Amino acid sequence: MVSQKIVYCTILILLIPSMAEAARVAEVNCEVTPNELKITGTITFSGQVSSDFRAYVDEVLGNDDGEVEAWEVDEFEDWQEEDADSSHTMNTYRGTVLSALSQVSGATGPIDSTDTITNYFEAIVAFESVDSSSETFTLKYLTEEDGYPDVVEYRFEGYQVVSAEGLAGMDIGSDYVKGTRDPGIMMVIEFEEEEGFLPGFLTHSLMISVTIAALIFPNYRRKD
Repeated sequence: MVSQKIVYCTILILLIPSMAEAARVAEVNCEVTPNELKITGTITFSGQVSSDFRAYVDEVLGNDDGEVEAWEVDEFEDWQEEDADSSHTMNTYRGTVLSALSQVSGATGPIDSTDTITNYFEAIVAFESVDSSSETFTLKYLTEEDGYPDVVEYRFEGYQVVSAEGLAGMDIGSDYVKGTRDPGIMMVIEFEEEEGFLPGFLTHSLMISVTIAALIFPNYRRKD
């Protein structure tokens, strides 16, 4: 997933210890294939944590005048996107972030405001060295000790889940895993290609072939 700097705002956590006790809710959705991970999610800050967030943005990335302006939020979003890396591994290969997007809403205003702030993020992580013809694949993620619990859902279209561990309140389906990633715990999900599954481009090609055959031989009948 996007690094702790993007999802958890690591520097802010280190500078403002009070955040550890503040209200924070994160929900993350991941679409998984052996060579790519698509991540979308939101983190919501409320109460004192939102005030601490504003103070950090204004002081470190802005002009430290006690007010968070739109351009200061833009600076924060740019910093997140440029500093992205991945904590996911696939078959021991660490992922590489190809693109990242961060959007922060509700952050402008006086730094002592406790109004809710929402941080929406997207990322595409590539596992370019993974052999997609392997029989099984193992996805891992270790939440850092100073991180936060995150509610996550991993979906594996065209694949089936073999086993999963390291998530609290885990719900395992044939092609998905849901649960909470807790700090200091390694998440491990093993999956394999679903039997009888054809990737989209092959399914499309097969449909085209059948259509052509029907056009070429529309009236073929066996003659005795």
